[in-house]
Amino acid sequence: MNKEAGKIHDKFPCPHCGTLLTKRLMERAWVTKFDKAINQTIRQAKQVPVLINYSVGKQRFEKTPDAFDLALIEKIEQMEIPYWFPTDRMPEGYNTEQPKVSHGITHVHHFYTRRNLWVLGGMYDKAFKARHKLSLFFIQYAALGFAKISRYVPTHFSQVNRYLSGTLYVGSQQVEVSSGYILTGKLQRLIKHEAPRFGEIKVASIGCCDSSVFPIPGESIDYIFTDPPFGGNLMYSELNFLWEAWLKVFTNNKPEAIENTAQGKGLPEYQKLMTECFKEYYRVLKPGHWMTVEFHNSKNAVWNAIQEALQAACFVIADVRTLDKQQGSFKQVTSASAVKQDLIISCYKPNGGLEERFKLEAGTEQGVWDFVRTHLKQLPVFVRACFQQAEFCFQQAKQSRACFQQAKQK
Repeated sequence: MNKEAGKIHDKFPCPHCGTLLTKRLMERAWVTKFDKAINQTIRQAKQVPVLINYSVGKQRFEKTPDAFDLALIEKIEQMEIPYWFPTDRMPEGYNTEQPKVSHGITHVHHFYTRRNLWVLGGMYDKAFKARHKLSLFFIQYAALGFAKISRYVPTHFSQVNRYLSGTLYVGSQQVEVSSGYILTGKLQRLIKHEAPRFGEIKVASIGCCDSSVFPIPGESIDYIFTDPPFGGNLMYSELNFLWEAWLKVFTNNKPEAIENTAQGKGLPEYQKLMTECFKEYYRVLKPGHWMTVEFHNSKNAVWNAIQEALQAACFVIADVRTLDKQQGSFKQVTSASAVKQDLIISCYKPNGGLEERFKLEAGTEQGVWDFVRTHLKQLPVFVRACFQQAEFCFQQAKQSRACFQQAKQK
């Protein structure tokens, strides 16, 4: 490592022969050991502690692990953890492949060093016994921050939660933090900002359910804002597996609306699942009311699938705009065919019995004008754009009438 620059050297000499090497040219060192938790022999990438960062008062210091530090780590490795911890096998999938292949991490508890697994198990034990959801909410913060996916980033003052979001990537340099280091700041913020608000909200409903089967009466919702899964961008059930393993509750990924080869889901399966969800949105939304869909994907084909799913659910798309979030995703920056900005789709559920009338009037001039009048009533009016909107609708009506006349003559 180049400590001044705070990054790994692109090339470095072999300490024995001086040959210039890169990480890609080298083979990873492995260790084989017996895992009592699963009663199996496992093979994992070798890890060596190289730096200790500690504080005395407000001053921070660094040291190389000495014989005492290494002996203490080895002692903890041999001790039995007196608390429950999850030993579930990681599912087969896109995000779980790198930890398995590159580091031999096949089960949940492999994502933690022995002492962090001990501490986290103790904290969850106390949180479960407290029988207060806020306790679990507080501890959940450490489930990923304690894991080996947290990378050491020497250019940052704080090493809290230095993992790549949207992945389970395990880097070659990992940081192991203490519970006080990772949770003290969160506790202070919780007390300062959240505690005074408890009891303020009088009416609120938060639920978790399958979006294709809402336990809600039809035509009862005033407005829907939805931020749906973006095809194959994020593997939600895989990424949630560490959290869920500690909570002992797992996602049923059968109706999970994503593209995932391990689950046997391609674009057609994704579109079918999204169509079912949009149809349920349509059922519970009041007639004449709106839905906003915030959407991002790096593939145009997925965007087309969303459009077709909305149309199959009978929503009328009134407006599509871009949302520039300034900072693009990795795929947006590196892929030439990627959609560079998020899309905001505004659509509505027609009212006044348009659906039934359209079934009877479809293909007639009367049906065209009925749709145009209904559509104009739904659109919000802006002073600057009202004349442009009227002109646009007029041209659409002329085009529709011309098409109708041609069809009539044929």
